[in-house]
Amino acid sequence: MGFGGAGYLAIARQDDFNTHSNSLMYVPFLNETLTTKIEQLTEQSLIHRNYDERVTRTGLLSVSGNIELEARTIVIGDFLRGCLGVSSVTNPVSGVVYKHLFLPTTQPTFGASEKVPVPPYTIQVFKDVGSSHQFTDAIINGLTFQFNAMQIMKVSASIVARVSSLSNPATGTISYFGERVFVTDQVSIRIAGGVSGDIETLTIDMNNSIEGVQTLNDTNLYSRFHRTDFRKFRVSGSMDFADQSEYNIFRSQAQQRFRVSMISNTTISSGYNEKIFFDMPVVRYASYEAPISGIGRVTAEFDGQCLHDAASGYALRVILTNGYADYES
Repeated sequence: MGFGGAGYLAIARQDDFNTHSNSLMYVPFLNETLTTKIEQLTEQSLIHRNYDERVTRTGLLSVSGNIELEARTIVIGDFLRGCLGVSSVTNPVSGVVYKHLFLPTTQPTFGASEKVPVPPYTIQVFKDVGSSHQFTDAIINGLTFQFNAMQIMKVSASIVARVSSLSNPATGTISYFGERVFVTDQVSIRIAGGVSGDIETLTIDMNNSIEGVQTLNDTNLYSRFHRTDFRKFRVSGSMDFADQSEYNIFRSQAQQRFRVSMISNTTISSGYNEKIFFDMPVVRYASYEAPISGIGRVTAEFDGQCLHDAASGYALRVILTNGYADYES
């Protein structure tokens, strides 16, 4: 009998496509739904007086699902790198404070193989029974950050992977980073340069639009991953309908900058706390509605597109400040 509390989830950076890694980083998580599927190919030819399914062949093997976790000050960096594709680091206080910049990649592929748009990972999930479930060439196809007032920030990662296998589970003590979670009591939201105190919930969504490609490659696995649509960034949420200024902006279709900053109570060095910062330079409301649902307070719901800004060179950027040195090595 397996118990979730006796299992684990770990990720490892791969150097390239089809090169699994054993350099595991153990990740505290809430739940996972990574599922291996094998398509069943049933012969369709008609045979006299036979009305049942007959011969079935093994078809495409695929892996997909989500990982839900609380946003932690170190591990979240690998999920950002995996989703956006580009990371760089500066070191304001030598050997102590590191500022990591994550940007959406402008390259069509990652690595020498040129078979994947973003960095691939190896993911292991042990379910407290038998072998560990290992997923190679795992792609972080999307990330969703959920901000609710006075709550721990939640993150959902959408995963697709090419290879599903079983491996020996880890032995000995499972070690985690001594990191903290981000709590929304320290969040600041700026819209068009001004501080907004009316937003009650906020969601930042990143979608890579990546799918597997099937070729005649002598296996029942995808041969590579590629984009099938534009990369999409969205910001949505709810706010107190205190006035109609944002509604007027929706009606005029004006574009404005959204900035979200969350600071941890943990000080890394004098003047530097752990921090995550989201910058969306061009946001255009796609919808804004404030229905009356009863006798109480009116709340507005909004959804906005984060568009590419030619002056900045990106549609979204994230800066993560912590005590971790490098997400590339």
